[in-house]
Amino acid sequence: MDRVSILLENGERKEVYSIFYLYNSKYYFIYTDCEIDENGYVVLHLVQVGKETQNTASGIVDTGNMVGIEIQTPDEWKSVQESITKIVDDKKNGTQSPEIQYLPISMLTNLRIVSKKTFRLLKGIITDDFKVPIPVEPAPENSTIQPIQPVMPQPVVAPVPIDISNITAPTPLVQPTEVVPTQSNEQVSEVQPLESNSNNDINDVIIDYRASFFEEQQKNIELQAKVDELTQKIESIKNLIG
Repeated sequence: MDRVSILLENGERKEVYSIFYLYNSKYYFIYTDCEIDENGYVVLHLVQVGKETQNTASGIVDTGNMVGIEIQTPDEWKSVQESITKIVDDKKNGTQSPEIQYLPISMLTNLRIVSKKTFRLLKGIITDDFKVPIPVEPAPENSTIQPIQPVMPQPVVAPVPIDISNITAPTPLVQPTEVVPTQSNEQVSEVQPLESNSNNDINDVIIDYRASFFEEQQKNIELQAKVDELTQKIESIKNLIG
């Protein structure tokens, strides 16, 4: 993951570990400040990236900045979760998914986060596969170390929605919102889609890479069962024919 400085929702500028990529002709940005939740998962965030423009009396003006906005529809968020799984697979196996185009972080200019989606990954994936050093918090002095008990991930409460009424988001990069009519001298910020050179036209979640493996394994078992069933039918027909 690349290190880059971004502007957070609260106005704080922070350096984070990140991945900037193109998927389904849309630009996405994953980042983390190495926060660990109560279950030992690493907290990451994802936004869709677009250009920031302003409506002025003389027309639309490109501010030269970029903004990151959370994905609005459940269907797109489900699709983007699949892209996260592909990225994890690439990092784990040293491969390059044909559906993911990794972009240089230098393409980002003054990225400002407006709102985001949050997800979690296993700490081992972040440290071993993404090569991000996660600081280890020292145990307090004179403290008694308790044995670690296995825990199951708990449902994560959805973050409080952030008001983005001052930003409009035309497709395809972000979902459109209503534009409030303004006076001719008033400036209104909005988001414009990034131009893609590619030919490819809820809530917080925990993405466990291992779940994908077991799901594919189960599909293979079901497929093999169907093949065996068809083979038996063919053999029965052959026996009847003689």
